[in-house]
Amino acid sequence: MIFSYELIFKSRTKSVCIFLLVIFGLYFNSMENSFQYDDKHSIVENPHIRSFGNVPMFWLHPEFFSRDAENAMYRPMVLSSLALNYAISGYDVGSYHLLNIFTHSICCYLVFSLLVLIGGDRRVSFVCALFLAIHPLCSQSVNYISSRSELFAALGSVGALWAYVRYDIYRVTIWSVISIIFYMFALFSKSIAIVFPLWIIAYDIHADRSLSLKRYFPYLLFSVVYLIFTKSLLIRAIYNEPVRELTVQLATQCKALAYYIYLIFFPVRQSIDHAFFESTYFDLTVLLGTLFFVSLLSLLCLRKYYLIGVVIAISSLIPTFIVPLNVLINENRLYLPLVGLSILISMFCTHKRTFFRKEAIVVLAICFVLCTSQRNIVWSDEFSLWNDANMKNPFSFRSSIYLGHQLRDVKDFDGALNRFERALELEPGSSIARAGLALTLQQSGAFEGALEEYKKALIESPEMNDLNYNIGLVLQLMSRNEESLGYYRKVDVESPHFSLSLNNSGTLYEKMDMPDSALHYYMRGVKLGSLDARKNIERLNKKIVYQIENALGSNKWIHAEYLSRSLIDLFGTHQSAQFYLVISLFEQNRYGESLTNNRSLIAHFPNFIQGHLQYANVLETVQDFPEAIRVYSNLLEMPLKTEFRNIVVGRLNRINDRDN
Repeated sequence: MIFSYELIFKSRTKSVCIFLLVIFGLYFNSMENSFQYDDKHSIVENPHIRSFGNVPMFWLHPEFFSRDAENAMYRPMVLSSLALNYAISGYDVGSYHLLNIFTHSICCYLVFSLLVLIGGDRRVSFVCALFLAIHPLCSQSVNYISSRSELFAALGSVGALWAYVRYDIYRVTIWSVISIIFYMFALFSKSIAIVFPLWIIAYDIHADRSLSLKRYFPYLLFSVVYLIFTKSLLIRAIYNEPVRELTVQLATQCKALAYYIYLIFFPVRQSIDHAFFESTYFDLTVLLGTLFFVSLLSLLCLRKYYLIGVVIAISSLIPTFIVPLNVLINENRLYLPLVGLSILISMFCTHKRTFFRKEAIVVLAICFVLCTSQRNIVWSDEFSLWNDANMKNPFSFRSSIYLGHQLRDVKDFDGALNRFERALELEPGSSIARAGLALTLQQSGAFEGALEEYKKALIESPEMNDLNYNIGLVLQLMSRNEESLGYYRKVDVESPHFSLSLNNSGTLYEKMDMPDSALHYYMRGVKLGSLDARKNIERLNKKIVYQIENALGSNKWIHAEYLSRSLIDLFGTHQSAQFYLVISLFEQNRYGESLTNNRSLIAHFPNFIQGHLQYANVLETVQDFPEAIRVYSNLLEMPLKTEFRNIVVGRLNRINDRDN
């Protein structure tokens, strides 16, 4: 590979093409992989990305990041790209994967180009960047659509450093501007880019340039503005609602450093949910790992040409040290550290004038390709992803929960129950696990068991107000209507299930033969955008109209009148109901009332031909022939079907014959 380098790669265009071909070829089998994990709330169920017109709002509203406002994050560039994907292909996942793969390709090429600019051997730099491209730990960032934030942050940060170095070399102002634009792109993609100023300081030390606040000022300014704008999110994550205490967080992440190094060099047990647990400063593994890491770092920093790679690798993990996150270990966090490691290895080999044997490189490359291809398969769908995680970490509460949901979705209720029961063994007081168990029992038809588990979960966690909806639904399925209505009334107006509870309440009232109450709840559901409630209103309307027509056909005039008036009371102005009321009154010989309601009918619906015909018919019946003739004459001036025109002409002839 190295021997033939000069013969194969002679131009920048060819280098770009090689990266594109290698990465697209490697990830080709991932193009149809489904949306995963957080993709559900941030993409699939996020209404904000479904309109490209929302793009300006992404820069002002962090809560647009998700379907749930509490998951707010300030990543306008990522949201804009998702809105673009949706505009192009809706929820066809191919375009989303295509953009992730393309971003990874360009990022790897920029790493290669940057290495050449800072003095790396061209052959060594290319091989190091190529190993970054195929490294199995990059597979999560590429496969996981929501990890696009990591790819964008890396692309922006590497691009900003690349342009900064070009400005230093060529002294063309445009490169300085491009560097700042790249940095803004990175910062508006993910907060980890906030450490970028450390990168350019490391480069200046590497290049023997004096440190200059004037050069750094634009980057620092944007960093401060970003921190001011996102301060509420940071304060909530660090102080107000931290996932864990800061001391535990720092100790755990110190231990994580050793684990990350292991993963980078031995990426053989990759998982979405690693078997990793919280630690304290007194854990021996934390102390030894920290001591080893600090010693290694000190040795590396003795040489300036190692500094850029070291700073990139370490600084990229600083935000995860400070901000406690739910997931202790996450492979996508290693994307930028891998960039730093590629730079570090390239500079080491360049300055030591040594490199690995080409046979070892080929074997390692084959292993990386095979591992990455296997991870692509694991990421094919949620069941495959969480089944893999659960097999590798059977003591994981999280993987048990997610695998349980997936097993339930494929109707493997026994398997799902087993997973949720396992989750309850791991965390006995977990209302999330109990609610999952209850939902599985519900969908399997074990309503009594589901009801019991839901009620236990609600007692354990009263803040889970949504469970009132689940309990109401189970009671409804058990035909315990009054109890069901009571629980539906307890559903909070802010709940995502509130509109469903309104619609279901309407259905229950309809079954209880209380159409007015049913319509009341349906109408409330429609105001909240419930399509089911709207369909139920249309169905209720058709149902009552059908009953009226049956009553008229059976000469049950009083019942038809009652139903017609009920329909008018429910819907207000209603053409069919008012017409049928006119007919039912007429058939009861209540001509005065029939005429009054008929006038109201044609006033509201002046183009309703049957209404005019019936009005004239009643006038004939009460022997008001002049008025009847006037109505018939007006009808003849209207656009009538032949059938109606013949009826009108026949009736006029009948009146005239009577006069003669």
